[in-house]
Amino acid sequence: MITVKLWEILQKKVLVTRESARVITEALRASSADGGLDITIDFTRIEGVTPSFVDETLTIVKEWIGQQREQRPWRVLFVAPPTRLTLKFATVAKAHELEITETASGTWILTSGHALPVVHQS
Repeated sequence: MITVKLWEILQKKVLVTRESARVITEALRASSADGGLDITIDFTRIEGVTPSFVDETLTIVKEWIGQQREQRPWRVLFVAPPTRLTLKFATVAKAHELEITETASGTWILTSGHALPVVHQS
């Protein structure tokens, strides 16, 4: 499992822009998929997040997973998100063809029921 701790990377309490999400790209590049395709995005110490940040994060994760040349289902955990799961965030997940649930502890679990197509780079 790969873990991205947002506070350690961004040191911002509120994540509102797509640009802020792009730092996840570097964290994923520095990681290996050897441990599987489960990714944890840790929101500890983050006080606010917008749907646009979540949308960009999921776009980046999907691109990275496609580059791993893996053909299996995958999931993303949002640990300690600063808000409850609302219809806005569920709609973002649905647009990415992901199912989203919230655990009793507040963790969001985003799952793909299918593998992404492999990205062939020239």
